[in-house]
Amino acid sequence: MSSQDSTGSPTVRFAPSPTGRIHIGNARTAVFNWLFALKHAGRFVLRFDDTDRERSTVEFERAIASDLAWLGIVPDLVVRQSERFDLYAHATERLKGSRRLYPCYETQAELELRRKRQLARGAPPIYDRSALTLTAAERRQLEAAGRRPHWRFLLESRKVRIYMNRAWQSAVIRKLLHGPVTAAAPASLLQEHADARVLATEMVTELPEPELR
Repeated sequence: MSSQDSTGSPTVRFAPSPTGRIHIGNARTAVFNWLFALKHAGRFVLRFDDTDRERSTVEFERAIASDLAWLGIVPDLVVRQSERFDLYAHATERLKGSRRLYPCYETQAELELRRKRQLARGAPPIYDRSALTLTAAERRQLEAAGRRPHWRFLLESRKVRIYMNRAWQSAVIRKLLHGPVTAAAPASLLQEHADARVLATEMVTELPEPELR
């Protein structure tokens, strides 16, 4: 992944999980990113994705750093994803407060049964947002029974206009935009702007917008 700093120089990252040693595919990504940074006078950041607290170890971090050094890669900066936990927690609480996240109480077995029923009917295996119909009293009752919520993003039922650079006009994109629209798929409208530089796609979701009570 690449971004740019205030000077316009790229910053690339290599983000392995310190739950094991890196393999040849990881090494390939690291080398390509490092060479890209060297060519463009950028920075190479080693970011340990250590969010799995049970399996992540300092020993694996050291092993990964040693393997990169063997490849000749010396990071300009080393950071850890766990150092941002407080930021993530704050953002999560903000999303909950604005009701952009909502609590769900289904077990994994219950969700799997719903998916099987949807597939049997020929419907896409997507969440039906039934948790949005729960009252505050029902949520308290579930939590009193030992259920702990998992959280989902609340998507609005409105038109979303997405602008894409022409470079993204591949055969795949054209097929997605011009392919047949089934009852289970959202309607897609394609409008090419007069300046012929951008495309606008309107996606209309078909789910209702229940109120979180």
